[in-house]
Amino acid sequence: MHKLILLAAGLLLLATPPVLFADEPFQFVQITDLHIGGGADHVQRATRAIDAINALSLPVEFVLVTGDLVNNNLQDTNAVSHVTRLLSQIHAPVHVVPGNHDILANHWAETTNAYVRAFGPLCTNFTCHGVVFLTLCDETLHDQQMAATHPDYDPLGWLEQQLAAAGDQPVIVVNHRPCVEDFHNNELRPGWPQPFRQRWTDLLNRHHVRAEIVGHFHRDELYWLGNVPLYVAAPLAGYYGRQGSFRIYFWQDGHLSYRTVYLE
Repeated sequence: MHKLILLAAGLLLLATPPVLFADEPFQFVQITDLHIGGGADHVQRATRAIDAINALSLPVEFVLVTGDLVNNNLQDTNAVSHVTRLLSQIHAPVHVVPGNHDILANHWAETTNAYVRAFGPLCTNFTCHGVVFLTLCDETLHDQQMAATHPDYDPLGWLEQQLAAAGDQPVIVVNHRPCVEDFHNNELRPGWPQPFRQRWTDLLNRHHVRAEIVGHFHRDELYWLGNVPLYVAAPLAGYYGRQGSFRIYFWQDGHLSYRTVYLE
């Protein structure tokens, strides 16, 4: 009788599809807002950050680069060559999203084509230890006129499809520009248009999104989009007197935390 029970249990295990577990701890790094070509020391800052990342004693699964790679646009071939050379020196795999200084509304075709040639698709997905990462260009989501001008690019539709495909797996969304208001120079500046912001927030909360990771504000901030934390990282670039920094994120027990590393 016991042998029959054990045999049945064994057959059940063989018939059950493998489960992707997302409870294995791991670390990854975020750098953002390099603005290569916009400051005399920006290449040096990026170089120092990359050297520090490569020298980390913690294992790093990958590095996220969350936009504003260059300061003007990706038609600046000199700046692009600097960026690609710098990122090629990172020992871990690199995943990149564009920012508003990379892709320009009035040069959409030229700058998106330049980005794709240098770094790959505008939207990508990858999985690390059972956690799904969705990276996307959000440049049409902060301006309704821009979105209407480029109807062939639909990041919200792409995001919805990818979140549905992720099923019960935990998801982290990665883009450049936060959808929330920006408080700068003692003035509250508008975020994304409400229809885009509402749909974005609804999508994140309707699925198993555990965090959104962005840059753009050049400050270290945290917001909540419903139940989803929005992590805003400080830049490498030295604008506004900022000290360059990068983040090490820690995934453990279904939660995301981070430490900040400042450049000397």
